[in-house]
Amino acid sequence: MPNKPNDDFSAEMFLADLQNIRPIPIADLLASGVNIHTPTKCAGKFCTIHNPSDHHMRDWPQFWRNDRHMMERMCPHGQGHPDPDEINPDKVHGCDGSCVTPIENNQ
Repeated sequence: MPNKPNDDFSAEMFLADLQNIRPIPIADLLASGVNIHTPTKCAGKFCTIHNPSDHHMRDWPQFWRNDRHMMERMCPHGQGHPDPDEINPDKVHGCDGSCVTPIENNQ
């Protein structure tokens, strides 16, 4: 007899959970109509969306981590690193060393 699906589980719930753990490309996030602060809110400060600083990861693709509520940059090795301009204080992540600036690597 085939397994009966759990009555408390639905495909919609599964997809919602998947979206919470899957990094979302910044272009998709902006196009989705999600509520993002206005440029005046971060005026005069560095911002992952409106005014990124001149850090070495600036050209890496940006992804929103909905599960951690933070912006990440994807390094050339495919590892997510917190965007240096991210305001979320939790910067713990699996790291391959790519997020360390070249100057820090030489010390």
